[in-house]
Amino acid sequence: MSVLKHASIFGCAAVLALSLVGCSSEEAAPSTPTTMETTTTPPEKLPGVGEPVEAEGVTLAVLEVSETATLPLLEDGVKAETAATETRSAESGTKFVSVVTEVENTGTESWDLTCGFAVQASLFDPDDRRFDPVEDLYRIPGNPECNDHLNPGMKDQMTWVFEVPETIKAEKFGFADPETHYDDFTFIDLTTVTGDLTPTSEVPAQEPTEAATTETSASIAAEPESSEPTFVRCLADLTIYALYSDGSTRITPSCENDPAVQRAARAEGVCGGLYAPEGTTAEEYLDLCGVPIRTSPPSAPESVAPVSPVAPEPANGNTPGQ
Repeated sequence: MSVLKHASIFGCAAVLALSLVGCSSEEAAPSTPTTMETTTTPPEKLPGVGEPVEAEGVTLAVLEVSETATLPLLEDGVKAETAATETRSAESGTKFVSVVTEVENTGTESWDLTCGFAVQASLFDPDDRRFDPVEDLYRIPGNPECNDHLNPGMKDQMTWVFEVPETIKAEKFGFADPETHYDDFTFIDLTTVTGDLTPTSEVPAQEPTEAATTETSASIAAEPESSEPTFVRCLADLTIYALYSDGSTRITPSCENDPAVQRAARAEGVCGGLYAPEGTTAEEYLDLCGVPIRTSPPSAPESVAPVSPVAPEPANGNTPGQ
């Protein structure tokens, strides 16, 4: 009797356990898969054209961006104010991209912008390919001359020119102080320039000037083909040459009748010699030359015929030959 009782109790316990397990399995909630949300951070907006941008040791603003097929260069080895303008053509399949900037020296030492490595500057395309400037930046019209020093706290205008493939789009301009931040560029977005860049095909080739220019253009932006350089003024010190709106000088016959040119030509004739020409008044000489008139030296005394020496008489009183 005792054995049957224990067996019955054990069987009931087993059935109860199976019932509890079955209920627990049926009542369990289905699992929900978890998902990871990802967010994309938009790229940092770069400052644009016309905005002064500060970096360590230098503050720079891009003023103008242009594309050209030719590049004006000042005559090498000659002071800018007396140098003639030459023209360099881009290699086949390339173009020049010019970036006109205003730079301020916020460092502690003076800069030589064109012949020293004062500011590191590069051009970048949408693929982040980097292009370096052409050589001889000191020959770009309007740029500081070689060995011109820009002291701390001072500003100057500087044009950087890059020769790049024709298909390249100028995306951004990078600059840095190479002494402290070499290759650590601060960027300016060039796509914010107003309007489209001038296509290479629309840029007319410039003719080299035959005489020195006395003024240079501060920008080398290309002019459309339909825009011809306009007359500015006659150059008094170059007689028949005139200055034009593109910074070039050209022979202009009408300048011969310009009063300033006529005065300069007269002054050259009056003041160029050691003495004033005959017929020049003291008032005119002083007005043209700024110094009192210089008259010609007194005439040389008339020459005196040489006197033949007298032969001494012989002691015996006879004439020679007797």
